[in-house]
Amino acid sequence: MVAPPGLTSIQPGQVCKLKKVLYGLKQAGRERFAKLSSFFISVRYTQSMNDYSLFINSSEGYFTILLMYVMI
Repeated sequence: MVAPPGLTSIQPGQVCKLKKVLYGLKQAGRERFAKLSSFFISVRYTQSMNDYSLFINSSEGYFTILLMYVMI
């Protein structure tokens, strides 16, 4: 890993500890879920009424169940 620009490392091989979420916003997980769920709906998956993270697709004799959780 290379240190970000502007950070001077005192010792070679020093590790940086992040104090913020990597992508910045607390809502980033919700945004990712919204984009993924809209994609699955566009390719004919049906979103469950009981569990919003469950998507079901059945076509041509195949049955697919997709359970998606996005963690921050």
